[in-house]
Amino acid sequence: LICLPYSMETNDFSLVLTRHLSPREYAVALESHITQLAKESRESSNPRVVCLGMHTFVAGAPASVNELDKVLSRLKSQGNIKWATAKEITECVRKGDAEITPSQELATVPSVKTHAAKAQVRNKLSTLMNFIGLG
Repeated sequence: LICLPYSMETNDFSLVLTRHLSPREYAVALESHITQLAKESRESSNPRVVCLGMHTFVAGAPASVNELDKVLSRLKSQGNIKWATAKEITECVRKGDAEITPSQELATVPSVKTHAAKAQVRNKLSTLMNFIGLG
């Protein structure tokens, strides 16, 4: 049994529905959280794992998707942040791999420039639980 972290600090339910953050504030909160853990990981050489708990009716709303796309694009451009699904992280732990191979499915999340692309992102959010492996 492998237990992956699930933080309420990065969950859209707690940030948007309980703390009443706007879509922009929610996206910035995620970016700050992930950026801080990436910095700590670089300084200590110990990898971190961040779970993004997203629900289609919260993070998948058009305004949220628009703000998330901006933040996730910036984060994806950073070299020390690796994107993986829970399944991929589990496989790495079971194999004893130190390196997570970036997920092809997560790497192809479309840019949110068109209505059709926004619908694709909302559909991906409904089928993926995104995890970020920092290291």
